[in-house]
Amino acid sequence: MLTIFMGLANVNVAHRYLNQQTTHNVITFGAVGNGRIDDSKAFQSAWKAACYGGSNIDSTIIIPFGKTFLLSPILFEGPCTSRSIAVEILGTIIAPPKSAWRDKGVGQWLRFHGVNGLNVYGSGSGHIDGRGQSWWGNGENSGPTALSFSSCNNLQVSGLKHTNSQRNHISINNCKGTTISKLTILAPQSSPNTDGIDISASTNLRIKHSFMATGDDCIAINGGTSNVRINDIACGPGHGISIGSLGKNGRHEEVEDIQVWNCTFRETQNGVRIKTWAESFAHILILCWALLASSMIVGARHHGHHHYPTPEIQSTTLDVTKFGATGNGKTDDSKAFKSAWKAACTSKLNSMKITVPGGKTFLLSPVGFEGPCNSRSITFEILGNIIAPKRSAWRKKGVDEWLYFHQVDGLTVVGNGQGLIDGRGYSWWKHALRFSHCNELHVSGLKHINSQKNHVSISACNNATISNLKMTAPKKSPNTDGIDISSSTNLRIHDCVMATGDDCIAINAGTSNVIISNILCGPGHGISIGSLGKNGRSDKVEVIQVTNCTFNRSANGVRIKTWQGGFGFARNISFSQITFIETDNPVIINQYYCPHKQCANKTSAVQVSDVTYKDIHGTTTSKNATINFSCSKTVPCTNIVVDDVNIKPVNPKNSTSAYCINAYGQAHETNPSVNCLMNDHSPRQNMDIYQY
Repeated sequence: MLTIFMGLANVNVAHRYLNQQTTHNVITFGAVGNGRIDDSKAFQSAWKAACYGGSNIDSTIIIPFGKTFLLSPILFEGPCTSRSIAVEILGTIIAPPKSAWRDKGVGQWLRFHGVNGLNVYGSGSGHIDGRGQSWWGNGENSGPTALSFSSCNNLQVSGLKHTNSQRNHISINNCKGTTISKLTILAPQSSPNTDGIDISASTNLRIKHSFMATGDDCIAINGGTSNVRINDIACGPGHGISIGSLGKNGRHEEVEDIQVWNCTFRETQNGVRIKTWAESFAHILILCWALLASSMIVGARHHGHHHYPTPEIQSTTLDVTKFGATGNGKTDDSKAFKSAWKAACTSKLNSMKITVPGGKTFLLSPVGFEGPCNSRSITFEILGNIIAPKRSAWRKKGVDEWLYFHQVDGLTVVGNGQGLIDGRGYSWWKHALRFSHCNELHVSGLKHINSQKNHVSISACNNATISNLKMTAPKKSPNTDGIDISSSTNLRIHDCVMATGDDCIAINAGTSNVIISNILCGPGHGISIGSLGKNGRSDKVEVIQVTNCTFNRSANGVRIKTWQGGFGFARNISFSQITFIETDNPVIINQYYCPHKQCANKTSAVQVSDVTYKDIHGTTTSKNATINFSCSKTVPCTNIVVDDVNIKPVNPKNSTSAYCINAYGQAHETNPSVNCLMNDHSPRQNMDIYQY
């Protein structure tokens, strides 16, 4: 009786961990995605399942790539019982034309109300098209807002392309704690009232790194709004960034603590504007208007009496060539880069940018960019080429990093698709670009080739976003991982192309809450968790989500690897919407990892549990097991779920198979069949192979 009780307890624990995170694809709720049939009911069903999933659930709704979903006006309403809800828009959402709307007087098309902890993101591929042309007649517009958020606290919206709204593209009303980033908002210059983002009665907002070209204000800030930070916005054409209009019909309205900096206005009707109605009770006290090139700050604060401090520039750009960098590819420019960094880091301005100009090649010896810095945020803009010296020219052969950022919070490294980092690693095949203890980190738009060792290393960083990177190294280059992560949490990695000689992404000990999406990996060793537990260490990894990734002729696909003799756990891991193209070893759990010729057998092991493989398809070149769960004989893998998997051999003469050692879980609709998973904890020593 005691043995049975303990088994049930273990099953319940595993069940609890699995249910902490659930995924709902709108297709499974009946959405068609052909752009003609109304999918609103399916979306409402998916929302209901996600919203009321349970008090300890993090729910994700997936709108898959490659499909177009027609939606009538729809309300996604809270409050929800789920701890948080993410809506991942990878495909396209379109509105019906005006003639097909059942209720012409509706005020919103897609509306979220009363949903806290909401994250709506597109990972660079999501598209919302309001098809507003039919609403724009005669230069007037009484159409609905396309995407509306009301009473949604701790809201995040990012990575979406949003076009041709019927009226305002995005409306934020009565929300607290909102971050909006990496949006592209487009509508014709002549389209009436198509504001990019319209804000009212909200506080603590951050809007950044977005492009807006519309027929009205790029951003409009209305009454009751406070504590707004807007930076790195490319606006135009349009009517600029506006505070107001305020005080219409004699209303008493207040706006305070607004900062706008590092923004560019191109072909706009207005730039930065404050507008109030005559005889109104709107009260705004301007603290500072300052404009330097494309950098600008506006602050507004309301107090009981007036005070006007001396205007000061809150942001500026430092060009490394102004600090002595030659950019000829021959002279070492490290000192110039260090001088530019020192000026930016020690500055008392709110925001600093260091630019590495295009059309030049900068030779850098190993260099460290150290914090903490006075500036609230630093942007490192790489538009030219940065190259490493050849191995024979390195002054310190034992150094572990080439470009090293340490303890720099609010750091953004961008390349805008132009920047190139060349480690010239063929002379040794060390870490090329390393970030350590950097919180609120953003890295995007870089091309990174031939790293000496790992291309990018992320260590002890919290809240990092890495996107739109291209990493290339020869297939035979040793240890040239694309991104190597350790001791970090809250990471988002998306829309990257990685072709290297080792793992595209390696997730190591101490890492949690990572979402990886839209990665093209290959050649290389796939995406790996581990290796964990080396030399008897206690290593922990949890809450990892890998979705919508393609593995093209990679040595491995999705892999978990641990050493014998270790401790700790790897749990709450999901792999979904995975495509394999001629991948050697598609699905692997290996608790006997040993890159040496011989390793000693040990009884302890890192516990692997709550791993889900769902919607996985493609081809394999393997003549061995296509799905391989080799788990410790003393510490079994538990709660392994395999669902909707179809992996076929490239050569039709070959067969695919599943191989298990001491693995517990369940499988549904799999090819090959995974009948070797056990559904209880009864002793079982034999190793089963099932072939298709």
